[in-house]
Amino acid sequence: MKLACVGDIHSNYKALEACLEFLDANRYDGILFLGDYVSDCPYPRKTIELLKQAESRYPVWFIKGNREAYLLDYHHKPHAYWRNSSHSGSLLYTYENLRQSDLEWFSTFPISRAVHFDRAPDIVICHGSPAALRENLFPDSALSDYWLKTVRTDYLICAHTHKPFEYVKGDQHLINCGSLGLPVNGQTQAQFTTLDLVHGHWQRTLVSIDYDIAGILKDFETSGLHERASVWSMAVTKLLTSGRNYPLDCLHLAEKMALRDNPETDLRTIPERYWYQAARLLGVI
Repeated sequence: MKLACVGDIHSNYKALEACLEFLDANRYDGILFLGDYVSDCPYPRKTIELLKQAESRYPVWFIKGNREAYLLDYHHKPHAYWRNSSHSGSLLYTYENLRQSDLEWFSTFPISRAVHFDRAPDIVICHGSPAALRENLFPDSALSDYWLKTVRTDYLICAHTHKPFEYVKGDQHLINCGSLGLPVNGQTQAQFTTLDLVHGHWQRTLVSIDYDIAGILKDFETSGLHERASVWSMAVTKLLTSGRNYPLDCLHLAEKMALRDNPETDLRTIPERYWYQAARLLGVI
């Protein structure tokens, strides 16, 4: 048996296309999808369509990511601070380019789930941690050790940090599957994790594949996303060509400068001038 663990696509449908072609060519038996399917890259419905195609061709298991949670929260209770801006323009663009049926589909996904097999070890999958979408699990951390003790399986698969790893504690394995759409581990290929059943145990392999980066970059120009999300969108394109998390770096630096000038700044509505200052200092623009 061979499974693919795919997480953090972030609307990079070009990466997902290449991934599904690879799975088709290499005879995979199922796909574990680990959340953050949309936002940050253009044309989110193209990603949804590919996910639906995968669902029709493979056994699949879906869970929710924090991006899906943000969109569902906004859908149920719209708020004023999502607007065309570096902070939230990408999320608003994504929301406005989804259908009601897409959001209803996301709402059916749990934040974690156990996946059972007749002749293979069970697996627990989550986005951040089994109880929190934005919790970060890292190798050899107290939090990771806690969750390994808490889950009732030898294999816990997560995503969220966009940094793949395998951490082994006794007989238990914590595996981060990496990011398919926005990897931030210093390389630019799409990445996912393969689990091969070998002598009754899951064996992990990190898979890196080429995809049409030029095509997704062109979509940023034609979709209007740069105009909607400003610095954030430009930082995402810089990430795609570098493997560095420029969006998060810009956010943290803009927050720091805004709070320095005004400790009462609402970090949900950081003035654009701080975003542009951060982008210039980091070489994004």
